[in-house]
Amino acid sequence: MLAAILALWAAADTAGSAASASPPAAMAELTGAEEVRQIGFVPGLAATISRSGPSGYVALSCQVAQRGAPEQCAVVSEWPQGRGLGHEALKLQPKFQFSVTKGAHGAPASDAVSISVFFKSPDSQFDEQALVREMSTVAANSPRGMGGLGSASTMAPGDPLVMSEVTLLQAPVWSAAASFDDLAKAYPAKGGGAEGLAVDRCRLRRDGGLDGCQVIAESPVGHDFGKAAFALAAKFRVDPKIAAKAPGGAPVSVDLPIRFSPPAALAARTVTSPAWTVGFDPDDASALFPPKAATSGVRTGRGVARCTVAADGSLSACAPEAGDPDGLGFSEAAVKLAAGLKMNLWSADGAPVEGGVVHVPIRLNLVATAASRP
Repeated sequence: MLAAILALWAAADTAGSAASASPPAAMAELTGAEEVRQIGFVPGLAATISRSGPSGYVALSCQVAQRGAPEQCAVVSEWPQGRGLGHEALKLQPKFQFSVTKGAHGAPASDAVSISVFFKSPDSQFDEQALVREMSTVAANSPRGMGGLGSASTMAPGDPLVMSEVTLLQAPVWSAAASFDDLAKAYPAKGGGAEGLAVDRCRLRRDGGLDGCQVIAESPVGHDFGKAAFALAAKFRVDPKIAAKAPGGAPVSVDLPIRFSPPAALAARTVTSPAWTVGFDPDDASALFPPKAATSGVRTGRGVARCTVAADGSLSACAPEAGDPDGLGFSEAAVKLAAGLKMNLWSADGAPVEGGVVHVPIRLNLVATAASRP
């Protein structure tokens, strides 16, 4: 998982005489959170690689160069975490290539691309026929410059990497999503208490609904996680205001990763990887830096707010937890800052959020402004 920081700088106070120095500004950092990516319809690449090691799924966000080569790629999400799959996906960057649709001045029509990488173990029973059907559909429906199987797609003899191009909605904002209860009920009887992941690829309708879904990745196989994910897709809906902006022509796809935890593990309803859609108010940081800390000479501290996620992704019932240093008001400030945050209704690691508990760590730093420096 990409650990992102949302840095918001408060403006310096310009009140007072010209001779007096401005007070220090404060910077707030929301740590351990998923980066808020730009929402949009971008060229996408679905890649499946067969190799030894654990199966898993990685989502990359990249820029695209003039000749279609992705660059400046970053890991948006990965599962399972801690296995190095994000690093492995980044190493594949030189192998990826996009068909470039150029704009009026010869530059790429889109400078952002999304890449989904599924790592398949040699003993995996991944549905190759489903992948071929998907790629054939892409080939039949792709606009000029977005070739499917046999054109922009790559299927070299003996190469364990298979790729196909699609048009993807990057960072979809969900207006409806599966709940913790939905996920617990959908956990397959064959799950055996294991954690699983499946990725649906669906066509996006103009009203935000999904149809034509296919399971493009499943791990571990043979436990019906793919079937469970397919059944849950009907619970999801993209914000209609976003769906209405989809380009005409070829179908637009949405990738929907669903992580299945055993029902007992879901009982805690903890949100571990929120995808924030609304950040801090930039004017709040300076006003909320704890006075007790400032007068004690403490210039940085970390507060934690424990909150419940409401039906619209906003936070409610926030309460302070232990801070660092504790007792100086950092967690109380974190509670006030967290009140303005809002998250997507589906987490960055493919899990529900509504009704869940999230621990929001926020670091506050005092930063001297140019006017206050000697």
